[in-house]
Amino acid sequence: KAELKGDRFAGALHSLTNVLRPWGMESTRNNFYFYSEFVIFHIAVVLTIGATFLIPLVPQLMTPVISKIFMLFMGLAFLIGLRRIYRRATAPEIRIISSPDDFFAITLMTVFFGVGFVTMYLWIQGYPDTGWMWLFFLMTTFFLVYVPFSKISHYVLYPFGRVNFGMTFGGRGVLNKG
Repeated sequence: KAELKGDRFAGALHSLTNVLRPWGMESTRNNFYFYSEFVIFHIAVVLTIGATFLIPLVPQLMTPVISKIFMLFMGLAFLIGLRRIYRRATAPEIRIISSPDDFFAITLMTVFFGVGFVTMYLWIQGYPDTGWMWLFFLMTTFFLVYVPFSKISHYVLYPFGRVNFGMTFGGRGVLNKG
């Protein structure tokens, strides 16, 4: 209820783009490798889900070059997913805070990237009407139903939460200098 002392829009923008400033958080500043994995993994999520819309709606956009870029991110995210599964299962400090949903979600995403990689490879080779394509679309459909009930929901909720957080603290003048 206090009078606004700062710019709510600037606060929202700052909060929303915080993920693009790894130097601003100690965890990412001190371990750039994990931050790089995070970035690749999340770009791959966007591209993998995007491919399921682009292929049927604008297939001409999915040229071999574009498809190979998608494949590269899917392949890297698949490897990152395997490493994350291994780390979650073997690192005692991570395993103790992991729920069955954590394991299920990361395993499902890793499989999704693997299926997407194979699907894009077959797309480039000119074999789009395969069981892999159907599996790829089926997995995307499953995600649309599963995400609201899982930890993957952060993907949809993150922007709303960050904007709300930023508007609150931006309006309180937290970003004001001096």
